[in-house]
Amino acid sequence: MGRRELIAVAGMALFAWPAMARAQQAAKVSRIGYLRFSTAVGDSDRIEALRAGLRALGHVEGRNLVIEFRRAETVEQLQEAAAELVRLNVDKETVPHATRFGVLWTPTAPSGDPTRRAAEAAGEKLRIPVKSVSVRAVADFAGAFAAMARDRVDAVFVHGSALTE
Repeated sequence: MGRRELIAVAGMALFAWPAMARAQQAAKVSRIGYLRFSTAVGDSDRIEALRAGLRALGHVEGRNLVIEFRRAETVEQLQEAAAELVRLNVDKETVPHATRFGVLWTPTAPSGDPTRRAAEAAGEKLRIPVKSVSVRAVADFAGAFAAMARDRVDAVFVHGSALTE
């Protein structure tokens, strides 16, 4: 290899290095949890909407994203699935600037209180304050979101129930 070729290769390496470094940093894979109190039947539209929204934000499953799906058909299974997601250490960085989370839940649903407790336990483990707000009727939604806005929550988890779906 001659001097000119060596200089050319060295020059290309100097210019390529920052791009290669960025590519390696961008390779971080995020891991999020999906917890639902239901069977998998009838869930495909929700999951595809979730995936589409994440793709729009640049998160592509199998490339830079892993989604840990957990479902439960009983309250006991819900608690176990939530604990498993906490053990899997799903990323809170999926919402990177969030410092407070809201949980909108329905106390009249059988899964309401266990969902709230699981969310609060996850928040405690991740050292993130969780604002739990219950809704019993459609008329409660405005006040619930106003309370979360006053407490400056950055992201909201909505407990799936007949009222919130």
